[in-house]
Amino acid sequence: MLKKKFLDTICEETRLVLEDTPPELAGDIIERGIVVTGGGALIHGIDRMLSDRLQVPVFLADNPLESVAIGTGVLLDRIKRERGLFDGFKRLFSSKRVVMNPTAKYF
Repeated sequence: MLKKKFLDTICEETRLVLEDTPPELAGDIIERGIVVTGGGALIHGIDRMLSDRLQVPVFLADNPLESVAIGTGVLLDRIKRERGLFDGFKRLFSSKRVVMNPTAKYF
């Protein structure tokens, strides 16, 4: 029961993000699909469930855990190149889409 509730939450939150996505990007997502990365990609059947509920193609990354680390490195390089590291992080974390947990232990 807990697993179903957890998966329902993932689907609902993904749906809400897609609803709030600008039309030009939403069109690309509908046409090309979503790639699930990270630990979520390790959940058995998550691709089929998301695809069924969202009515978009869903694919799993070949190396889901490694792809997160690689993507983070690409993002950090881009931030450093474009605006400097501090300004880039400030811009990234000032977005209303980023939710930070002040009680989380990061180190």
